[in-house]
Amino acid sequence: MAVLINGTTGIDKVQDDSVDIADLSATGSPSSSTYLRGDNSWATAGGATSINGLSDGNTTGTDNVGLGTNVWGSGSYSGTYNTAVGKAAMYATTSGQRNVAMGREALYTNTTGSYNVGIGMNAMNQNTTGNNNIAVGYDTLLSNTTGVRNTAVGYQALTANTTAGYNSAFGYLTLGANTTGAENTAYGAEALSSNTTGSRNVAVGYNAMRVNTTSSDNTAIGDQALELNTAGTNNVAVGRRALENSTTGYANTAVGTSALTGNTTGVRSTAVGFEAGDNTSTASDNISIGYQARPSSSSVSDQCTLGNSAITDLRCNDTSISSLSDSRDKTNIVDIPLGLSFINTVRPVSFDWNRRDGSMAGKKDFGFIAQELKTVADATDYADHMRLVHDDNPDKLEADPMKMFPILVKAIQELSEQNTALAARITTLEG
Repeated sequence: MAVLINGTTGIDKVQDDSVDIADLSATGSPSSSTYLRGDNSWATAGGATSINGLSDGNTTGTDNVGLGTNVWGSGSYSGTYNTAVGKAAMYATTSGQRNVAMGREALYTNTTGSYNVGIGMNAMNQNTTGNNNIAVGYDTLLSNTTGVRNTAVGYQALTANTTAGYNSAFGYLTLGANTTGAENTAYGAEALSSNTTGSRNVAVGYNAMRVNTTSSDNTAIGDQALELNTAGTNNVAVGRRALENSTTGYANTAVGTSALTGNTTGVRSTAVGFEAGDNTSTASDNISIGYQARPSSSSVSDQCTLGNSAITDLRCNDTSISSLSDSRDKTNIVDIPLGLSFINTVRPVSFDWNRRDGSMAGKKDFGFIAQELKTVADATDYADHMRLVHDDNPDKLEADPMKMFPILVKAIQELSEQNTALAARITTLEG
């Protein structure tokens, strides 16, 4: 049923299908492309039939699509296969090809740069001739002018980059200060965020290499790994907080959570294991392998530490360790002056361990007392030759009794001579 509302007499009923277009008293001519307006007139349906039909549409050039105020605003454009969406996107482009710009002033200054992707407000805003770049996020690659083959994803990633190329930045402020540093990879919020000219660095993890500025050839993988590095080079840090506090140290390798985390300026050290070598700061050329394996003190250098105080057996298929002993590498070669008389001053002891750190409690052992070895060694003129006691950490003296092996050989030779002399005397007396 159709109803007709009458403003003066109320609601009148009309028969179904009893009213058609011809019965309407509207102005204008109806057709399949018109519609009845509220003012009782017929109007033609509007709308654009192409991009150029839009007030802010632009298809200048060949196979280009532009949508936004001042897209390709320079007015002189011959590029092909470009897509620009957003106010002033690709504003200055003249002949660049196969670019995609989406966002206000994305690729704004680009002139001839090609094969770029800029998505986000100001993405690649200053690019002029740089090619093959990808920028996704607000201000990503903002200052890039001629840098090539960069990838930036995240708020202000690589925002200061100008001419450097082959960088990859994924995350908030990653490589944000980079200007001319090349071939860097940063993944994780603020990774390499302060880097300016350093090159060939890899930083993966939150704040990894965050403070680095000019140093190169470092690898940091893990939350805060190498975070405070400024000028150190050729470092490898793998694990949360590995080499976290290192500033200028170089050629260090730290693998494991907090490995070498205390290092600041020490160089050429290697630490593998949880908190391995974490007690050193300025020491160099140390090797620490195992859970909490640490050199004897925070400043000592040139030590190799295998395991922590819980290790009681050192196992290897070979029972000795070889080292350089070539005569061509030695001078002042003379017979050692110490022998049987020195050995007679040394006291071997039996004891039970009662370490102050609680380790090895009650374990029985044979050995020597470090303080006693130091006393007998210092009584000679050859303490520096023997190096029987290491006192780098005065609170924990360490003994190296195998340094007496040459003295033991000399003592045996002296006993052998005495035995030979006694045997000859006996022979004479019995003869």
